[in-house]
Amino acid sequence: MQWRVYFRQSPHVGPLFQRIEKQPGWVTRTAFIAMALAVVIPVVMIATVALAVGLVVFIVLGAIASVISTIKGAWRAVFTRDGRKNVRVVERE
Repeated sequence: MQWRVYFRQSPHVGPLFQRIEKQPGWVTRTAFIAMALAVVIPVVMIATVALAVGLVVFIVLGAIASVISTIKGAWRAVFTRDGRKNVRVVERE
C-alpha cells in the first residue's frame, strides 16, 4: 500500500491522515450516519412535497374534467330529442 506511506510521510496531509486513522470506530460511524441523514432527509422531503403537489393537481384537474363533462351532458340534453335520431314514432290511439 504505497499510497498510505505517501500520505503518512507527507508534511501537509500526514498529520490529518494520522488524526483520521486514530479516530475510534463509533466517531466515524456517527459521522457517516449524520452525512447519510443530511442527504436522505432532504431527498425524502422533496419527494413527499412532489407527491403532494402531484396529488393536488390530479384532484383539481379531475374536478375540472367532471364539471366540464356535466356541463356538456346538460347542454346536449337541452338540444336533443330523447337522444333518438332517425326514429319513426307511431302514435296510437
